[in-house]
Amino acid sequence: MSSKRILLLCTLLVLVLYVVEVRKESNISTVIPSIETTTNYDEGETVEKYIRTLDVTTLTGVNPVLGGNMYLTAVRVDTLSHTAVIEYEDGHIAGNASISYTFDSVTGGVTVVKVTPESTQ
Repeated sequence: MSSKRILLLCTLLVLVLYVVEVRKESNISTVIPSIETTTNYDEGETVEKYIRTLDVTTLTGVNPVLGGNMYLTAVRVDTLSHTAVIEYEDGHIAGNASISYTFDSVTGGVTVVKVTPESTQ
């Protein structure tokens, strides 16, 4: 083997060892790096805001009386069970209902799965 080849191989070996050592020290991954999402959706807040945009009469099937309008007085979201309890009224009658929903944490999308009116007074 010529001295030029030996010198080239030694140089290449030193370069490879250096790169390996630098990767160890800096934890540079040879795998595709993970991508962190910059948008974080708060499930409770997102679901409450969504429910507040819905028409209470359409949602519950309860019609207002004496020309009133149904409106929400409270929304309580349970993110562990993916349910919410709403309270509503029109000034003459009041009621509450349970809502089951799904939540997509990537898009922030909310889908109401089931609404169960519990009581109307």
